[in-house]
Amino acid sequence: MTLPVVGALPVLATLLLLLAFSAEAHAAKATLFESMGGEGVLRTAVDRFAELVVADDRINFTFADADMNKFRKLLYEQLCELSGGPCRYNRAGHAHVARQDEAQNV
Repeated sequence: MTLPVVGALPVLATLLLLLAFSAEAHAAKATLFESMGGEGVLRTAVDRFAELVVADDRINFTFADADMNKFRKLLYEQLCELSGGPCRYNRAGHAHVARQDEAQNV
């Protein structure tokens, strides 16, 4: 079944909501990452979300100059780590955020 383009944001919102409850998953034997199917399932969800973002004319201009392979990689790493998976999210991929953080600490 294919999700309509308008379903992109609810898909991500649902995924993030699941991740918000990952603390409970850590207390159980299986992590949220494992419970939702592991790497294959999460990569498929991230790939589908990226496809929906690019196809949605309401938001795709935001990603016009983005390296979508890097976007997918960083989003996967972030969600993987947050869900208790083996990944470690490298925030250095967001150099502009680090610069903003430094500016606010002045």
